[in-house]
Amino acid sequence: MAFLTRKMVKLTSIILGIIVALCVMILTPVGYVIYALNNGDPYENYVLDKYVPSYLTEQGYEEKDIKEKIITYLGGNDSYFESKYRVEFNDEPGVYYFYAVKLYGKQVSQLCFQESIYDPSIKNHIPETGLHKEKNCTSR
Repeated sequence: MAFLTRKMVKLTSIILGIIVALCVMILTPVGYVIYALNNGDPYENYVLDKYVPSYLTEQGYEEKDIKEKIITYLGGNDSYFESKYRVEFNDEPGVYYFYAVKLYGKQVSQLCFQESIYDPSIKNHIPETGLHKEKNCTSR
């Protein structure tokens, strides 16, 4: 009788192990997708936080010049990360400048024009003669 009990315990532990492994394999990607949808892609956020503030500093901007800066998902083409850095300057309220980071090389570029497919209010916010519009901005 003891032999059957050990065999049943071993079989039960194997089955439970398989169930736990399957749950982990299924729930981990689902959890990541839910997190990314609510908070953005962690890697993209890291890259944007690393490169864009230093780029703005190189352009001569200080922290006191910036009213608000946030990372927002705007989509885009295959050359840049999908998330963008949205900056509003103190001396030009209500105008949003978007900065994108290239996937390869990690170069930062200001976008000349950007609209959001998720937020229709973000459309044509950068005027032709914006105070902070760069001459070498990219159109996507």
